[in-house]
Amino acid sequence: MGVSIYTPSSATEAEQCTIGWPVIGQNGSAAGTVGYLTAGHCVGAQGATVYMKTTDGEQISLEPFAAAVNSPVGDGTRNADGTAADAGIIYLPPAIQHAGEFRGTVAPGIGIVGGLSVSQVRALGDGTPVCMMGGHVGLVCGTLTDTTASDFGVHLPAVHGDSGSGVFVVDPAGHAYAIGLLSSGDTVEDNRATYLAPILDRWSLNLGLS
Repeated sequence: MGVSIYTPSSATEAEQCTIGWPVIGQNGSAAGTVGYLTAGHCVGAQGATVYMKTTDGEQISLEPFAAAVNSPVGDGTRNADGTAADAGIIYLPPAIQHAGEFRGTVAPGIGIVGGLSVSQVRALGDGTPVCMMGGHVGLVCGTLTDTTASDFGVHLPAVHGDSGSGVFVVDPAGHAYAIGLLSSGDTVEDNRATYLAPILDRWSLNLGLS
């Protein structure tokens, strides 16, 4: 989680986003296959080249996006329940498919123990502390600002390239729960996120737990 990925947008430029939640496919050819979610608007086209960079600048090729729904939050494609859908999924190359090695850890000693449904997120209440693992900003925290039937707002720092980052809450016992994917923002600290649960349902995915 929190790794920057790139997809070419032209011969000389690439769109940058962030790897979000680890997931495991449950149906058909994807059953048991490990992948990662990011924002759907990061995808130039289904099957487009995807790569990441090491700290010394080496490019590492990833599998193409297997699926994506490209919806600016509040408009466009919807999930079956009417929530906004801004998500894409990349499955890991077959040579490194080891489900047990790709579990969700958001910080040292804090792992993902589950995800919250849309109704559970909406019940949290404005002002609830939330955190995010971004490719640019790293691990940052802020507050939940509002929840709608479509998406939810967070007040925390994020910049271009952080789209797709996993948004989560941590309970008093130190257990983290996944709630969404960063989608867009009006300012550096006023951002919108896609609910995670409908995306998992859409593509028959289980969250990779710690």
